[in-house]
Amino acid sequence: MLERHMWQSRTVSRAPHRSSFLPAWRRWQFMVEFRWSMPQYTAATLRVAAVGAGEPSSIEHLLRGFPDTASFAVVVSSPLTLDAVRTASRLPVVPVADGTAIEPGRIYVVPTDREVRLARGRLVVGDGHGSGNGVTALDTILRSVADELGPNSIAVVLAGRGVDGALGIQRVKQADGWTIAQDAAGEASEMPRAAIATGFVDLVLPIDEIARRLMTSVAHDEVVDLAPEDAGVPEGAADTMRDILALVRLRSGHDFTSYKRVTTYRRIARRRQVCGCETIAAYHQYLRDHPGELASLLRDFLISVTQFFREPATFEFLARDVLPRLFSHRKSSDQLRIWVAGCATGEETYSLGILLLEHAEHARAVPQIQIFATDIDERALATARQGCYPPTIAADVKPERLGRFFVREKGQYRVHKDLRELVLFSPHNLLRDPPFSRIDLISCRNVLIYLDRDAQNRILNSFHFAVRPDGLLVLGSSESAEGSSTFATLDSRHRVFVRRAASPGLRDAITTAGRWHPQPPGAPIERPTPVSELHYRLIEQYAPPSMLVNGDLEIIHLSEHAGRYLGLAGGEPTRQLLRLVHPALRLDLRTAIYAARQKGSDVRTVRFDNDGHARAVELRVRSIDLPELGHGAVLVMLADLEPERVPSRSRSRRRSSRSSARSRTSCTERATGCAPRSRSTRPRSRSSRRPTRSSRRSTRSCGRRPRSSRPAHELKRKVDEISHANSDLQNLMTSTDIGVVFLDRELNIKRFTPRAQDLFNVIPSDIGRPLVHLTHRLDCDYLWEMTQSVLQTLRSVEREVRSRDGRCYLARWLPYRSIEDRIEGVVLTFVDVTDLRDAVAARRRSEEALLQVEERLRVALRSAPLVILGFDALVGPGSDALVATWGFVMGRELDPHERTALTMFAPGHGDRLRASVREVVTQRAGQRAELDLVIGDATHTFDVRIEPTAFGATAVGFDITPSKLAEASLRDAGRRKDEFLATLSHELRNPLAPLQVALDVARLTDDDPAQRAHSLSIMERQVGMLTTLVNELLDLSRITQGKIVLERSPVSLAHVLESALIATRPKIDDAKHELRIELPDKQIEVDGDFRRLVQVFTNLLSNAAKYTPPGGHIGLTVVLEDHKVAVRVQDDGLGIAPDMLPRIFEIFVQSRDARGRSQGGLGIGLSLVRRLIELHGGSVRAVSDGRGRGSEFVVELPLRNGRA
Repeated sequence: MLERHMWQSRTVSRAPHRSSFLPAWRRWQFMVEFRWSMPQYTAATLRVAAVGAGEPSSIEHLLRGFPDTASFAVVVSSPLTLDAVRTASRLPVVPVADGTAIEPGRIYVVPTDREVRLARGRLVVGDGHGSGNGVTALDTILRSVADELGPNSIAVVLAGRGVDGALGIQRVKQADGWTIAQDAAGEASEMPRAAIATGFVDLVLPIDEIARRLMTSVAHDEVVDLAPEDAGVPEGAADTMRDILALVRLRSGHDFTSYKRVTTYRRIARRRQVCGCETIAAYHQYLRDHPGELASLLRDFLISVTQFFREPATFEFLARDVLPRLFSHRKSSDQLRIWVAGCATGEETYSLGILLLEHAEHARAVPQIQIFATDIDERALATARQGCYPPTIAADVKPERLGRFFVREKGQYRVHKDLRELVLFSPHNLLRDPPFSRIDLISCRNVLIYLDRDAQNRILNSFHFAVRPDGLLVLGSSESAEGSSTFATLDSRHRVFVRRAASPGLRDAITTAGRWHPQPPGAPIERPTPVSELHYRLIEQYAPPSMLVNGDLEIIHLSEHAGRYLGLAGGEPTRQLLRLVHPALRLDLRTAIYAARQKGSDVRTVRFDNDGHARAVELRVRSIDLPELGHGAVLVMLADLEPERVPSRSRSRRRSSRSSARSRTSCTERATGCAPRSRSTRPRSRSSRRPTRSSRRSTRSCGRRPRSSRPAHELKRKVDEISHANSDLQNLMTSTDIGVVFLDRELNIKRFTPRAQDLFNVIPSDIGRPLVHLTHRLDCDYLWEMTQSVLQTLRSVEREVRSRDGRCYLARWLPYRSIEDRIEGVVLTFVDVTDLRDAVAARRRSEEALLQVEERLRVALRSAPLVILGFDALVGPGSDALVATWGFVMGRELDPHERTALTMFAPGHGDRLRASVREVVTQRAGQRAELDLVIGDATHTFDVRIEPTAFGATAVGFDITPSKLAEASLRDAGRRKDEFLATLSHELRNPLAPLQVALDVARLTDDDPAQRAHSLSIMERQVGMLTTLVNELLDLSRITQGKIVLERSPVSLAHVLESALIATRPKIDDAKHELRIELPDKQIEVDGDFRRLVQVFTNLLSNAAKYTPPGGHIGLTVVLEDHKVAVRVQDDGLGIAPDMLPRIFEIFVQSRDARGRSQGGLGIGLSLVRRLIELHGGSVRAVSDGRGRGSEFVVELPLRNGRA
């Protein structure tokens, strides 16, 4: 039972959440189970990382990074199967069943179609997927883990589509857990982007870094090294924590010394863990070195985690029992004033507004409703004022309320105008600022739990002062006002209290910054004032007020009375002199400082009207040259002079203004400085132009005198002006076609135009996030570095960048300058110049194409085989003179002499042209003629077309010499074909006659064996000749058609030549030729077809024997060359005529003797030789000095493997 008590004590503050999601039978079942089966690990020792992803690959990648020594449990919400998880992980994988106990070093796969929660160290599996209200399985498990484990809970949101985890991650952050999101891009980045948009993600890491960071943090106890709620701050950390809080107060203006020390320490420790600092002292130094971290720490201090209708039972009680009490006995002229203190991002405020509007529908009399919503978190208030929330609010808001009180806009829900106009948002510090007055109901939930007892009592006293005598106070489920002298319990279950009659003063409720309490009058002085302090006070009394200002115009130090010339403006606290000084002094003070820096000092007097009072101030500025203060420091002294007398009209106008101001009532919040400023409290521009009746009347009927004398209508006019200006700005940003992103000094997003979303994955909820956290679609790796450089150097930069979809943008980085000439950030603009670049490129291409066309025309005229002549109209019948007025021949312009005499034409062809032109001009009908021109040493034939023109005639001729040569070649080929057919007939007929004779002889000599054998020998020889002839024809046909296939193998060249000599030796011997053979000593091998190579050399040796007269000489030489072998076949026979040498390897071409007679054959042997050698990768060529000088055929073949 002790261990069970530990779980209950750890989660007692979140008990209402747990009771709302377990049915009665399930709670009873767990009570029974836990009596006999208790988990081994408690909330103080168990650490659980709840991981969710829509992309299975992300889960697998993450699980592979966990070693088997992981000391925390991993709960996975993913569509992955158990087998897939087991394959990816080295940790044991446990199937989840109802009641499964959680143990470290295990992975638990949660089914996505079931509702699974963590309760008392065990997983509770429901019957279905939630209640159909939009809460995803991942949100359910994250919320329950946060409720059970608090700071030991870890939320990891990986890549996936949808918004799963956006609700649960807020609960983890509120419980001081650790939140991580994957740095993803594309459609799969929807889940992590939705989580990041909540503002509660500690780290955005690549998938490769998440597992390593988790293991490192847990191994060094960074996750669990947080003090429990009931423990104190560790020794040695108290002083450093005080310094950190002082630094936060100095830079932000917020004092967190009244917060619970252990809560503050846990938030600091969490940021220390995120920043990777080993000690809290190291984190203190990190804060000083990184000003941007202060904003992150402040956000952790001001965790604005809330939701619509949180703790529904409390809102049901308010609607059922509290609101009827507030509406009873009220008339329509009365007011109903509600104050939501600590409103965060406005969800609870709008939830109350919804209840009020719903109840007002059924009330007999509806009072004028005004809701004041306050918080110290300006960022949260900005979100609340926008009233725009993600689609995940459907999990907490009923569908009928969504349809009635919200408008769907750009994928989000925006509160309806009627609901928005009920609420007035304003910054307000409960511990420092005076409260509102005449409040009927105060809702302050989950604020007091973070404060110490003294601060809680002061706030309760402030609330007691603010509410009416019968006013009500609603607190959070973990807060209470029981035992207080200010409020009595109305309903303890729902934490509703009613005001007691006791009346503590406002002084008991408000304390000044730094917890300084003023001494009552007459309090004794504990210590005597030092003489140096007295001296300083005397100087302050008699010397004019002064300020010491550095080179950046920031106030370093100011004298005691200089504050009357300064005033704090709305917005972020600043030390800028020109923002703090009286507006009437700014221009002259700026000029005086500039003049003093130029000439050493400057004095000038400024006269102005101050609320109807004439005022004159003397400005004295002196340049200070001290190394400690830096360059540009100045001393500013101010002194009031005797003002000029104000005209009586002004004084009477002032008296009238003061009397009318005394006759009017005012709002307490305006008197205390927490009224809505024109910048910070206006609703969005569409609804601010028509303020509600209730807001106007509430302004008139408040009970305290305003501090300012400005009338209410003047404030309304200013608000309307700013609203109109904001509307103009919004319309300008929406209508512009330029992507603009505004960044503050921390390079966080302040504003962006819609076109910026084409380049950046940014949504409205990303305002306030660092630019570096956003992914973009630009092919630009230096975007972040360039932005930082512009902020540091204050120099504008312009670059041309491209997006990943190929579009071109003109990007500019400019410093953001305020009206006071302060650099407050960076402006990024992106102008889409794709169309412009395309137009410029198209024009450039057109110009280049035109130049190319012109150049081509010039080249064509210079090199085209054309002749162009133009003749004038004076040529007519009976005229003997024919003069061409202009002309080009083969790109060369003709000179006058050539045009007159037509000397470029062949003899007689010029006269033919003149006659044809004369006929064309006379008959007005075109003609064609083939004319020869002598160009250089060659005669070219042109097909000339002569056409009549308005001025005479033109003659354009195309060189048809190639076609004429081709025609002659075709005629020659036809002649050779006829010769081939005749030769083929002859070659086929020659063997047939001996065959027929031998056959007849064999038939007549059956009884003579010798004669019969001789006849068979003749027939066999003639059939062999026919077979050889047919085979050559078939081989040539196969080679021509690409059907022949070589049977390659290592072949000895000597064996090839030996076989060829065996086949041709009879012919050589019959002709009594002398054969000379020269072979190298080493063995030569080639990669080829043995049979085909024998065929090649047989053909060459046969030709040498056939075309050499009897008794001639034939040589066969083999020569080794680089990576190849050359085989030369020489003879001293008939030789080859020079005109035949280029065509000797063509088909059907035969060499003839001096009398033009062929030596027999079909003329296909050498053609077959060339094609077979080429198939072997070699070459063949013929060499001859002419007829009767013999010939040489050289065959070159590559060696096998490049060597002999």
